[in-house]
Amino acid sequence: MIHWAVDTPLAGTASAQLVYVSSGTPAYAHDVISNGTELGDAVSGLAITPAGIGEQSTADSARLQGAYYVVLFRDNGGQLEYAYSTTALLYNDSVAITDDALTPALGVFNPEGFTGWAPVPEPGSAALLCFGAAALALRRRKRA
Repeated sequence: MIHWAVDTPLAGTASAQLVYVSSGTPAYAHDVISNGTELGDAVSGLAITPAGIGEQSTADSARLQGAYYVVLFRDNGGQLEYAYSTTALLYNDSVAITDDALTPALGVFNPEGFTGWAPVPEPGSAALLCFGAAALALRRRKRA
């Protein structure tokens, strides 16, 4: 069990998710967290309110490296955006993480800050970009 809370989410935050990152920091593309990361199991607990995000917990399997981050999402005029916590909960933090659901964690992971909002790439845009790059490479190859 991992207990976490965000007292002051960024303005406009519509939802939040706890994610496990095996290495690096969270990146979002094609409706999934990328860069070797996994979404945590379904989060339960209080919803986001004007006062912040209530304490929540998620069940997850044992990890051997990496860290947990909180990822925030918002809709900015039809463009989905995300931001992630600049502080992380290490995979082996024995204060905020317990592997026994009957023994609650002693502490709560409360990230101290968040990155700025970044747009979530649309799958169509990414596919178009890849197609264009492939076409340019093929054209350049034919000239050589």
